[in-house]
Formats: sequence, structure tokens, C-alpha cells
Amino acid sequence: MVLLQVLVSGLLLGGVYSLVSVGLTVVFGVVRISNFAHGAFVMLGMYSAYWAHELFALDPYVAAVVIVPLFFLLGMGVYQLAFRHTIGKDPLVQIFVSVGLLVALENLALFLFGADFRTVRTFAGQTAQLGPVNLPVGLLIAFVVSLAVALALMALIQRTKLGRATRAVTQDRVAATLMGVSTHRMYSVAFGISIACTGLAGSLLMPIKAVYPTVGTQFTLVAFVIVVLGGMGSVSGALIGGLVVGLVESLAGYYVSPAYQQLAYFVVFIIVLLARPQGLFGSAVAAEIGEEA
Repeated sequence: MVLLQVLVSGLLLGGVYSLVSVGLTVVFGVVRISNFAHGAFVMLGMYSAYWAHELFALDPYVAAVVIVPLFFLLGMGVYQLAFRHTIGKDPLVQIFVSVGLLVALENLALFLFGADFRTVRTFAGQTAQLGPVNLPVGLLIAFVVSLAVALALMALIQRTKLGRATRAVTQDRVAATLMGVSTHRMYSVAFGISIACTGLAGSLLMPIKAVYPTVGTQFTLVAFVIVVLGGMGSVSGALIGGLVVGLVESLAGYYVSPAYQQLAYFVVFIIVLLARPQGLFGSAVAAEIGEEA
């Protein structure tokens, strides 16, 4: 029974990780940019949900209805202002821009909100009982939403006109441009989707985790592990990779020591990369987002 509880807790935790990672893999799959500021936007999403609760008495889940579209617009703006002019440049330029954005956002949050840990108490902090297994309501909601978001993104990429245009840009930017597809528009939409996912993740995390200016750093680290583990550019890989990392972290935390949780999934990460450098679901030559164009 204990093992079952540990496995369920790991899967639920992995669902949260997957939701954070899906947006990161979309940006890499479409724009080929590794956004090191990704976790900082999760932090902004958490603060947005926190202040919506404090100022307007909105439950974080209700606030997400407003936060997600606003973060979509924010993502499009971030691309236009910070990343558009780095397209085609040395990858180091893109890395420096994203790291600079990370530092700027963290220091802005520190200046505006201070270093205090802030929490929100809602029904999501309760636990539901399913037979012998305890299910934290907040993690369960995040897990279900993570699955829904991943499936919706895969359907968007594979079954819609926007998805076909996105895959075309990913596979051959020049050819897509000649066919009338606006490259920068697709890149802008990809950033919008990515940052919208961070806003949603922040709203779902706020009822179960404290927010502070540097909270996004830990999410950036685990998101990159998951994205590389699952395959850069693979939405399904980010989903499965998040569940794997959540399981490994939960099992290591219970059966070994909480101090070795990160070590455990990094060991798995290294083993997978040694056996399959492109990740579990990645292609050696192209990201999943562009494979079916």
C-alpha cells in the first residue's frame, strides 16, 4: 500500500512538472530557442494568481481564466521585444537574452514584492481518499489539466491549419515563407502558447506551493531535464518525461532520502542520454512538431 501511495504521489507530481515543461518544448520545437527565463514566467503566473486572490478574492483556478489569455499576449510581446531580433543569430545570443530576462524578472519581483514567501489557502490544499490512497486535490487537478493541455496541443499541432503552418515553419523556414506563411507570426504564436502554459501552471501551483522571486529557478531546471529527457520539441515526450521525473523523485525521496531526489532523476537523465541522445521520444534529425509537416 505504501508503494502504491508513493507511485500515485509521483505521478501527480509529474503532472505538474509536465505542465511546466510543455510550454518550454513548444518554443524549442518551433523557434529553436532554449528559453532559460521560462521558470520566471511560472513565478509571474503564481504572483498573478496570488494578487488576484488578495485584491479581488478570486480563487486561483478562477483567476486562471483571465491570466492565461493575458500571458498569451505577454508571450507574443516578449518574442517581439526580446527574441525576434535574435532569430538567425548565434545561439549564444539567444541564451544571453533569455538569461538576462530571467535575472531581470527575478529582480523586478524582488523589488516589487519582497523576498517573503506568500501562500494562498483554498480547497486545493485538502486531500481526497480513494481506497487506500490519499490524493492531494491540488496535485490531482494539476495532473488532469496537464493531460488535457498536452492532448490539446498535440491536436492543435497535428489537426489544424495553424498547426500545419507551424510544422511547415519548423521543418523549412525558407520554403514556408515562399508559400506565404509568416515565420515571425508563427514564432510569436509559439511564444504566446508557451507563456500561456506558464501562466496556467502558476495558477495551478499557487494553492499548493509558496511563491517567492526565485521559485522559478527550480522549475527551469527540472523543465530542461524533462524536455531533454523526453526529446526536444516533443509534446508527448514532455508529458511522459514529466511523469518519469515525478516517479523517480517520489521513489527516491521515500526509499532513499529526500536529499537525493534531484540526484536520482539526474542519474536517470544521464543514463537515458547515453543510451538515446535524442531523448525518449525525440528524433535524431527533427523535433516532433516538425516531423509530420
